[in-house]
Amino acid sequence: MAPAPPTTNGTARCPILSRALALLLVSAATSAHAQTPELDSLWNVVHHTTTTGTIKDTAVVMDLETICLITLNAGETDSALAITGRCIAILEKITGADAKHPSTYKRFAKVYRWRALTYQDMDDYPASLACCQHYQRYAELAGNTLDMGASYTLMAACFREMQDTAQAIGMARKAVALLEPQPPGKNLGEAYMCLGGIYSNSERTDSAVYWFKRAVELYQGMKNVNKQGAAFLNLVEIYLAEGEKDSAAKYMDRASIVEQAWKGKASMSQYLGVKAHVRLLQGRFAEAVDLLREAEAGSDGNPGNLHEIYHLRALAEAGVQHGDSANLFMRKGNAMLVEDMDLGKARELTKVQLDFEHEKENALAEARLAGERVKKRNAMIGAGLVSALLLVLLFFYRASRRTARLLAAKNAEILSGQARLVVSEKEREAEQVRTRIARDIHDEIGSELTKITLMGNELERRMADDPLAARGLAARIKGLSKEVGAALGDVVWAVEPTNDTVLSLIEHGRAYAQRMLEGSAQAHLRFAHQGEDRSIGTATKRDLFLILKEALNNALKHSGGASITVEMNTSGQGYSLMVKDEGAGFDPSVGRKGGHGQRNMRQRAERIGGQLDVRSEAGAGTTISIAGDWS
Repeated sequence: MAPAPPTTNGTARCPILSRALALLLVSAATSAHAQTPELDSLWNVVHHTTTTGTIKDTAVVMDLETICLITLNAGETDSALAITGRCIAILEKITGADAKHPSTYKRFAKVYRWRALTYQDMDDYPASLACCQHYQRYAELAGNTLDMGASYTLMAACFREMQDTAQAIGMARKAVALLEPQPPGKNLGEAYMCLGGIYSNSERTDSAVYWFKRAVELYQGMKNVNKQGAAFLNLVEIYLAEGEKDSAAKYMDRASIVEQAWKGKASMSQYLGVKAHVRLLQGRFAEAVDLLREAEAGSDGNPGNLHEIYHLRALAEAGVQHGDSANLFMRKGNAMLVEDMDLGKARELTKVQLDFEHEKENALAEARLAGERVKKRNAMIGAGLVSALLLVLLFFYRASRRTARLLAAKNAEILSGQARLVVSEKEREAEQVRTRIARDIHDEIGSELTKITLMGNELERRMADDPLAARGLAARIKGLSKEVGAALGDVVWAVEPTNDTVLSLIEHGRAYAQRMLEGSAQAHLRFAHQGEDRSIGTATKRDLFLILKEALNNALKHSGGASITVEMNTSGQGYSLMVKDEGAGFDPSVGRKGGHGQRNMRQRAERIGGQLDVRSEAGAGTTISIAGDWS
């Protein structure tokens, strides 16, 4: 790397501050504010360093990543975007073989990860999703499975916040499928937690509990107290929503392992709020008051957190018969909720709250007059205040439900439009499949029928001249007719709509494999389906069958009589197919001479969203496999 220009006193400036110094600055800078003099100095040195357009420039990018981490921890998202943009510009200028070096791909992947996280902090999920896709691509080029899994988890989080539950679940499951075969680590734990959060948001409680418990088991093995505590608290909140106080209390006790680790941090406030909620459900109101008082003191001032603390505090104060305090905290909680919500959602709720504020004031005025007359409060007044408080909560809940119903109706209208588009797209796709099948009938079966006709004419000519040759020709015609009949049967199966199911695909694939491998002592077939049958697209069914057909034909052609194994497994969620032979093998990067089978299989795999894997070595046989989810 070329040195930077000399300083004014004539001494040479160090081209890059050592990474050790940079890492020492992280803790100091993040504890206060990102813009420290030390950070400015580091930025100035890195910013003015001359780049070379070679792999050496990744050292500059590594220093910029350190600065980016500091700014992200300090919440300075604009600075983080500027820094990651500078990193990308440097990396894009690397040319030649260095541009395709694994180290370059690794740096690209990491920079796009930071950029995606920055956009998520800014709630710009479409922009974050675009960065996640770059992250995934470069992680794949670098051959880093852990980063590939992490990229799918980030995509799932984006889709979750964009209310696209199906896409979110699909991406999270891809992350789990990639990461579970790897040694257990934080990336797999984040994928489990992400799936649990998605299912929790969509009110699929059993699935959410399953994935959070998987996360707990993983973090226990890693001895990660912080992550265990977060998973336990997620379980507590699910059980609180379900009203299962015993289960909520059980996991709240297990979550107590974080009390020392979180002491003095903003996350401690949220922990105390959840613990107070459990105590309320248990009827331990005085304990709840103490916990919520501590939670408020340690809060970061976020209205979204404070309104929950204040509403819980109102219920706790009512439980210990402190009516005035309950009323005060209900007011404070409502004010924080309105501040946290956008104006459009808050307007209807505000009107309802004002009406009931007037009713509460009247009730309190009557209570004070009664107190002056009697000079003593009695249990009836306390009960009346609690009832009034519960009435306010009831109307507040109903107002929220009205808003939710309006949003649900609009969402249903959007989903209906999307469903119509999906139906139209499926009809167009089926028409395209029928067109391709018609072309196959003309090109393949038509040519075979023409061949049979010509052979029939030759048979007729030889019947008198050469009876022995005629018998051989008749046998060939018979065999060819059988092949044409089987091919026509495949076409009829592909066209028939009633065959657009997973079970039909399994049965037809097994029959085809048995037919092709009939009489072979070295054939091993395993076809299985788990769960209930489900419909699949005509194009998906046809492309997957053609991949099986192409792979099996290749195995028969090149196995040299060696053992052939065919496995196909399906379920309600997805599929996997493997064709393996123990023949001569070949170089997958080159392909077999004169053939287009591998290219055709890859094109069909891309159309159905599957991942095709071809593995072969000279003298060690060939394995072709594909796996994916039903679209």
